Amino acid sequence: MSINVAVLPIAGLGTRFLPFTKVIPKEMLPINGIPILQLLIEEAVEAGVSEIVLVVNHEKEPIIRSYLSRDGGSTAKITEKGKDEKLARLNKLLDSVKFHYVYQEEQLGDGHAILQAEEAVAGRPFAVLFGDDLI
Repeated sequence: MSINVAVLPIAGLGTRFLPFTKVIPKEMLPINGIPILQLLIEEAVEAGVSEIVLVVNHEKEPIIRSYLSRDGGSTAKITEKGKDEKLARLNKLLDSVKFHYVYQEEQLGDGHAILQAEEAVAGRPFAVLFGDDLI
């Protein structure tokens, strides 16, 4: 059986990394210059996943959605300066996966966050990826 859907429960408040995570979602913290979120998605795609269900809260969602968009943030300015080759890795990733956003209105733990993805996974087998432990 192949698994082509992954759920990323990323709606938490990131309290262990305060005060940094007061304004930047924990998933956007960089590891060697690449946000944790991107590393998770790359790992999922390398394993054959073609759909990602992001369980987010309303505060994080605009930041995450902007990052996972070809035209989000400063993309136009970066392209104008001729630095868009640095976006190639991200853009290649964005072309290879479909994103679904679901909301966790109240942070009640990982199990509750995963349950919010029930409708999006529609009974299909799925993987769950956490970015808290990197190996």
